[in-house]
Amino acid sequence: MLMVPSNNLSGDHRHPFIGPCRMLRVVGVNAHLVDAGCGRAVVLIHGAQSWGYTWRHQVQSLIEAGYRVIIPDLPGNGYSDSPDDFDYSINGLSDFLAYLLDALDLEHVVFAATAAGALPALDFTIRFPERVVGLGLVSACGVPHQEPFLWKYLHLPILSESADPQATYGQLSEMLRRGVFDGGLVSDEMVNAYHAPLRRSGSWKANLALEQNWHPEFVQESIDCIRCPVLILWGKQDPWHPLRMASEFKRRMVASQIELLEACGHFPQEEVPGRFNSKLASFLKDTVGY
Repeated sequence: MLMVPSNNLSGDHRHPFIGPCRMLRVVGVNAHLVDAGCGRAVVLIHGAQSWGYTWRHQVQSLIEAGYRVIIPDLPGNGYSDSPDDFDYSINGLSDFLAYLLDALDLEHVVFAATAAGALPALDFTIRFPERVVGLGLVSACGVPHQEPFLWKYLHLPILSESADPQATYGQLSEMLRRGVFDGGLVSDEMVNAYHAPLRRSGSWKANLALEQNWHPEFVQESIDCIRCPVLILWGKQDPWHPLRMASEFKRRMVASQIELLEACGHFPQEEVPGRFNSKLASFLKDTVGY
């Protein structure tokens, strides 16, 4: 597994190569991000207990399609800072995205977000509609659904705070294998890549704050007002986010379309990257241009 250092000094910023990365100071947070290519900016947002690694199969494809790819690690995740005093609510992370775009001098972007990462992206789109020209929702949160056990566990303050992040390796491995259609796709390398950031100083505490401060009611009540083109990409065999969620997004957002991916679970961008990239590139070309 190729490891690369970011533009920071400490050894805990070494990670699998996913694309050209750097650190950028954003509202007091050293934010780790991939920034590559040129053209219209496509900002890819990871889900809970995740980081930019989840989009590793999309970077080169989007660059070759003529887009600038930006993949931030949200505060508390991946290789970005995990400050104790950060606002880890959905609204707080939505504000972070606004400051990030300002720091990058980007007025208009396309967001593509997966799972819980869709909540701050949707919040941003609802509050700043003039800045979002297109939106991709990938097995996304944003309409009511039943949460997997691990997410419920993280909402329990006493139990979750007493957990040892080192011990989460087995839970993470099992969760990934349950989430995909073909468990054989989950390698030790993949589990290690997701687990390593959780061992960084402050990361586990920040992840608990993320889970315990995320209240999706505003987003769930407001998505009807989204008017930009929306691509809803969903694995047909997603064990956690049933297809009725995709249908609900489609029903409530006037300019949306659904693409269902066969033999695919909760992580379409990782499980079937070829088909996923083709659907995303077609949507971008047909609706938002270059």
